[in-house]
Amino acid sequence: MDIRKFKLVKGLAEYDLNAFEHFLHVPEGLGFDMTYTFLRSGESFIETDGYQSQKEISGEIVFRDYSEYTDFIEFIGDNDQLKFGYYVNAAWNYINAKVASIGKSEIGTNGVLICPVTFIAFGTWYTPLTYTGTSISIQNGSIPSPIRIEVDGALATFTWSIGGKTGTWNGTLEAGQTLVIDSNPESIEMAIYQGGTFVSNEYVNGDFETERFLYAPAGTNTLTVSKTSRVEVNRYAYSV
Repeated sequence: MDIRKFKLVKGLAEYDLNAFEHFLHVPEGLGFDMTYTFLRSGESFIETDGYQSQKEISGEIVFRDYSEYTDFIEFIGDNDQLKFGYYVNAAWNYINAKVASIGKSEIGTNGVLICPVTFIAFGTWYTPLTYTGTSISIQNGSIPSPIRIEVDGALATFTWSIGGKTGTWNGTLEAGQTLVIDSNPESIEMAIYQGGTFVSNEYVNGDFETERFLYAPAGTNTLTVSKTSRVEVNRYAYSV
């Protein structure tokens, strides 16, 4: 039997939502809704737009006592850089989210604190895929997915291509530095880092005659880079 699990991730820290001391109960909103607009033409309605509605995941967190509730609030902290994790079909799937609301009442006759909670999502479900190399076969799902490329210096020109589209960067990357090209709309950038510290915005050095910020198409495609790179692809899914 496939056991479902839930967790929150904030940086390198994780909060288990299946622990005896605090667990997520009766979760809802794990699927998806679509929003459509139509243009009426006579007695017919022609679809003009369709997109996935913003997700909300709700349920109840059962806390053993007030200190467990306090620990949860402290874990959330500034409510930023938070991911909701959902383990199903033998894999962890994630969605970027924030806590939209959490209730608090008194401990009931059952001896626990039951708090309704709602998470507001900022995208859709994804499974991180990671690769290293110069010619990488990406096994993507049915939705085009953003690509994050990291390449270490030294170099002066770097190119990447997938699905008939290419990107080119013409700058100066010194030994010990890393060039990051990230097409995710939530974190999009072309920048140089050194030891994790931001050095410079390299957008101006991207060749504007090329696509630059590429997505992995649906299905299986090969990403080609001009120097061995670390690559991450978020394989998107409307529902998992």
